[in-house]
Amino acid sequence: MGKHWWQSRTWLLAVVFGFPFLIGLVGAGASFLFNSGPTPSGCGQHDGQYLKDQATALSADIGLKLGEAAGCDSGDGAWIDWSSDQTPDQVAAAAHGAGCHDGPVEDDSGELLLVCGSGPQRIGIFVMPPVAGQTTEGSIQFGP
Repeated sequence: MGKHWWQSRTWLLAVVFGFPFLIGLVGAGASFLFNSGPTPSGCGQHDGQYLKDQATALSADIGLKLGEAAGCDSGDGAWIDWSSDQTPDQVAAAAHGAGCHDGPVEDDSGELLLVCGSGPQRIGIFVMPPVAGQTTEGSIQFGP
């Protein structure tokens, strides 16, 4: 009589080498699904309040004067404008001191992005390029 399929060496090698790969693939898929959930826009009641709370805390740490919340029209997310008597470099240094880090900027406009926190509710502080004789301005919104 011949061997059964589960008694072959090829099957055993496939199981031994394929099982860890399969577990890794399932784990990667689960991680992708877990981390790719919707990012808050700041337009709902709960995430809008979270954005305001985080902006208030950051403004106290960094020295920003907050404006009113805006956005949420035409599909845009919410943002809060701010101004400061500090230079953009001083704002960036204060943000770094508050635990923020430099974020990716997709164009060469001179705008600076500072990312604070982690996960889907991280906050982005956008700093506009300096204009001579004017205060530094920017916005705070949910980050990239």
